[in-house]
Amino acid sequence: AGQNEAFNTQNVSGATVAGSALAASTDFSVVNTQQGAGNVSSTANPGLVGVAANGVDTTSVTVSGNAVRSSASVNTGGNALGISATGTVAATGGISNSQTATTGVVSATQGSGVTPTNIGLVQESVSVPIIIIGGSQVTVTGNTVAVQASRNSITNQQVVTGATIAGGTGANGGLTQSFSTANSQVGNGNVTASSTLGTVGAVVERSLGSNLTVAANRASAAANVNSATNNQTMAATSTLTGSGVVQNSQTSGLSAFDSVSATLDTATVGLAPANALTVF
Repeated sequence: AGQNEAFNTQNVSGATVAGSALAASTDFSVVNTQQGAGNVSSTANPGLVGVAANGVDTTSVTVSGNAVRSSASVNTGGNALGISATGTVAATGGISNSQTATTGVVSATQGSGVTPTNIGLVQESVSVPIIIIGGSQVTVTGNTVAVQASRNSITNQQVVTGATIAGGTGANGGLTQSFSTANSQVGNGNVTASSTLGTVGAVVERSLGSNLTVAANRASAAANVNSATNNQTMAATSTLTGSGVVQNSQTSGLSAFDSVSATLDTATVGLAPANALTVF
């Protein structure tokens, strides 16, 4: 769930990439502005990801590669600018990003204490609360649960490549600021992420001559007001005389009544006794 989402990309390529001779201008630019207000919430509540049974006999059960996600954001996006030349880059480039989200509640939830998410092999019903595994292989691997809540989130990436990177020149021949990335984010208010898992693995009363593999499963819960990744790369195979700058400004005006919290609860990873699981 989100209010504003934008992914902007500009790619420029040629044997020679030359811009204007105006010192006050930027030849190639990506500009993104987002403003949001109000509540944003997301809920994912699968009771079971896997198999429910009362018994497994000489069987192979695999629960693998599943993904459960719950995401809530006010402003999110990505800005990318690529300038490449086989010869000379004699131009300027810039990314400018501005995001504001100062009201409302942002919350992302997966599962709950009453209805957690179970991943793997669980009992079919509480009326027959026993799982017996005989001569079987049970594999629970590569499953992912991710909960993310944020007000402002952005990734800015600028890549400039060429044999020679000279940047831009002004009318008087002097170098301008060649390549820049500027990011500004302002946010406040409550942000909450919560993930509740029951069992990741298998609920087993008795196992006879069987193998159980539970590996490489991942669960995460993250909450933030402002999140930014700024990458700027300038790579020349011969000469680099251009200049680059990355500027980042983040403001969080949380009051005494606001909070930012992330919670991850997992009851069992691996084997759980059958009478320890509540089935819904």
